[in-house]
Amino acid sequence: MSYRRPPFRMHAPVQTRTISLIFLAIIALAICAKLGVTFAGGCCDHDGSMKALRGSGYTDITLGKYDFFSCGQGDAFSTHFKAKNPLGQVVEGTVCCGLLKSCTIRF
Repeated sequence: MSYRRPPFRMHAPVQTRTISLIFLAIIALAICAKLGVTFAGGCCDHDGSMKALRGSGYTDITLGKYDFFSCGQGDAFSTHFKAKNPLGQVVEGTVCCGLLKSCTIRF
């Protein structure tokens, strides 16, 4: 009887595995942070909303709470508002702001 060696298995070096685990941990933290920002109670960017509304000529601005389902996927902040537009009409809408983008006004 002769001894037969098991087939050679190539394992990833320790450094490659460590880098992969670190990468997965960073992705998991980013997902948790996004979910935390989206579902936390303080998801309104009042400063950014006021700046966007004033810059567009709105006056008598009253900001509200978080407005669910009013903004897109890339928006982290959603603030309901009631204000007078530049023509003097009272309007209601939502200001949507992202982490890496500016704010947009939606009606």
